[in-house]
Amino acid sequence: MIFFCLIIKVIIKNLHIKKENDSGSFSIPLPQGVTAEQVSIENKYILQELWVSIEGCDGAFFDQQWISGDTSSILSGTYESREDRVVLKLLLGNIYECKNLLEHGRLLVEPVNPHSVYDKIVVIDPLDGSQIWGAGKGSISENQVALEVARQLQSKVQESDMKFYFTRLENVERSLQLRQYFVETLKPDLVIEIGTSQDTEAFGGQYGVQAWYNTYFTPEISSVKMADELVKNVVI
Repeated sequence: MIFFCLIIKVIIKNLHIKKENDSGSFSIPLPQGVTAEQVSIENKYILQELWVSIEGCDGAFFDQQWISGDTSSILSGTYESREDRVVLKLLLGNIYECKNLLEHGRLLVEPVNPHSVYDKIVVIDPLDGSQIWGAGKGSISENQVALEVARQLQSKVQESDMKFYFTRLENVERSLQLRQYFVETLKPDLVIEIGTSQDTEAFGGQYGVQAWYNTYFTPEISSVKMADELVKNVVI
């Protein structure tokens, strides 16, 4: 029997970054001929990272090129050379929405405070993740239930006037410290945590949907009223 081992080599290097002005936006140079269809941007909000993927780009291009403009929002940056693309990973100093525009061979990025873009901000926090399964029974775990509810909720709120941020939409673990830091930094109007419990004795042997809420904070819609609405609108 013959075994094959495929090794994919990923080269990671530091980006050249320089602050030139206070314009509020920074500029990423692109190789000649690169179109908007070859550039994809992913904002990793909870990690405070902005990923820019450029198809058909050689990593050597960024050995000599600089990210410039108002780079005060960038703490550091690296790039990875892959088979068919280069992926830039920028670590940002805060949680931003990043407006972008591709023109004259450069990608212009303007980081802005989410509260200046959206009237209301909600954080959805599905518990557990990765190898942390949480409460469950049989083959059903808190990890799976919370993640599936979050994914279905994401599909329902695409057209909402409010902005929904999710601590995870994949089977990955987010530490309590990271999730708390995310909420404290973002300062959302509402935080909804999704989880399960198998301790039926603690609830008098009852099953179903429960909503826990705090009693010391009263936004425009009170915590108790919001909890009541959540329970009423859950479909099992």
